[in-house]
Formats: sequence, structure tokens, C-alpha cells
Amino acid sequence: MQTGNFHGFTVSMQDPGIRPITFNQPERLNGMTPQLKRDLAETLIQAQMDDTVRVVVFTGSGRAFSAGDDITGRPLGQHAGQARVPDIPGGHHNPTRPRPYNA
Repeated sequence: MQTGNFHGFTVSMQDPGIRPITFNQPERLNGMTPQLKRDLAETLIQAQMDDTVRVVVFTGSGRAFSAGDDITGRPLGQHAGQARVPDIPGGHHNPTRPRPYNA
């Protein structure tokens, strides 16, 4: 399993079998970019295939472990200023409940 710096996190080696992964973008509250998620998925696959890895420990630097997805750099493209999902129609006019078996 590779150690070192990746997009948004570092992988180190501690006692035998322990691989800490530290999210290292505290200024972005460790938000996850597409590049970070790609590298993280590859790192976890490597950990799964490495018989010397017994446990992976996730930590975050700064005041947040991870704020979730970092969407600040995503382009809006042709949908700029428009809703990304269609309007959702209203709910049922009648309550939904199971019908009796003999009905």
C-alpha cells in the first residue's frame, strides 16, 4: 500500500498493520473533491489487497473531520441559474395504506 501525500489526504504507516489516513485541507473543512474521492477509493482498494494492513484509521485536520462534498469548484454549465431537478408534483390525494387481503 502506498504512503505519502494524495489529493486532500495523507497516508502514513504506524505500528504494524495500522494505516492512518488524514484529511489535510482544514481551510476547506476537509471537503471531498472528485479527485480526493478517486484517490481515496484507490487507496482503500490497495489496503484491502495488502495482507499487512490490519486497520485503516480516518482522521481530519483542523476543526472538522469532513464537511462532505466540496462543490465550490464544480462548473454549472448550461444549467447555470436553473433548477437541476424537475418540479416535484404534489403528493397523493388519498392516504396510502394496505388493502385488506379479501378486498
